[in-house]
Amino acid sequence: MKFQFFAYLTLSSVLFSILTISNQELVRASIVQVATKSSISTSTVKGNKLITEIANLEVEIVLLKSRYTTNSLQVTSANKKLQNLRQQLKSNSKKILNSAISKAIREKIAELEVERAVKSTAYIEHSPVIQVLEEDIKGLRQRLALLKY
Repeated sequence: MKFQFFAYLTLSSVLFSILTISNQELVRASIVQVATKSSISTSTVKGNKLITEIANLEVEIVLLKSRYTTNSLQVTSANKKLQNLRQQLKSNSKKILNSAISKAIREKIAELEVERAVKSTAYIEHSPVIQVLEEDIKGLRQRLALLKY
């Protein structure tokens, strides 16, 4: 009788683990699929290293702002670098730049949402790990909203 109970318990825990992993993979796949839909092709973004660098720096600045104050050395140096890169870019490339920034932000949001989904199985909702991820996602979504206007 005890053996059957332990066998069922072991079997149910293995099944639960498999279902959890399957759910994580499904969430990851659907988020990545959504993130890859963008108004600009990746060849256009890859064709211009400057635009890609600006887009990645935009994402980095949002993440830095969730960890540091706006006047911190990390944020101010990243902002200065961003200004320099923007000056190097021609003014007629603004639409392409905004598309690249939007794509980079969406990809980072998708990456962080997958990370949050995976970590939420190990951490409680109010843990600092989950809260930092939530703040990062919130900041990125706010920056994305600013691009649309």
